[in-house]
Amino acid sequence: MTNFIGQARYQILILITLQFKGLNAFEVGVLDTVFFNIFVLFQVFNEFNTWKFMQEDILKGIRKSIPFLGVFGAIILVQVAIVQLQFEGTEMLNWDDWFKCIIIAADRWVPSSIFQFWNPVSSS
Repeated sequence: MTNFIGQARYQILILITLQFKGLNAFEVGVLDTVFFNIFVLFQVFNEFNTWKFMQEDILKGIRKSIPFLGVFGAIILVQVAIVQLQFEGTEMLNWDDWFKCIIIAADRWVPSSIFQFWNPVSSS
């Protein structure tokens, strides 16, 4: 439960910071699209966090779950289409902006997964 509360706090902090200080890292025209993109990517990485909470070995379990991979792939494809085809008033993002969005959204997931890989929890 603490992990989920920490994740929610982190996401709120990042999104509020992006809303007020995002012009330092992104262009004026794409800031709303970046905000939307990071929000959606946060939800995608939350799917991995939920899976990690349910399974000890996240990579082993995910590779065996075709429905999970299908949903994950569909969300990513739809998100890319929405942004790059400029649906709903979004602006097209360049590779640099996409990279920044992914790094910001994955920032909390990657370190915790690496730590779990190097220091697995024993089930006793």
